[in-house]
Amino acid sequence: MTNAQETIPVNGARPLILVTGGAGFIGSHTLVELVESGYDVVVVDSLVNSCLESIRRVETIVGRSIHFHQLDICDPEGLDALFRQYYEGPAPAKARTFPHDHGAEEPLAAPA
Repeated sequence: MTNAQETIPVNGARPLILVTGGAGFIGSHTLVELVESGYDVVVVDSLVNSCLESIRRVETIVGRSIHFHQLDICDPEGLDALFRQYYEGPAPAKARTFPHDHGAEEPLAAPA
């Protein structure tokens, strides 16, 4: 398991996904599925309603170390420092966002 004081080399061959709340019940199961599907994961959890043991169990199940950071997502300075650990370079020129305000009659689809 890694901690927030390290600079993390990430394998560029696999997509990297940030999972918030990854130490909880749903988050830990999501981690297993993501790692087994070939993704690298970075986990952020405040551990207010979860425990570090669940991350250790995920590591045992998937046979790999998980990048874990005990951090509250409401802490903008902490998140900024975390993002700087994993991404060095200019901001992407075109950011894609997923539409989140749909009516019941409008189907949910990813943007082109």
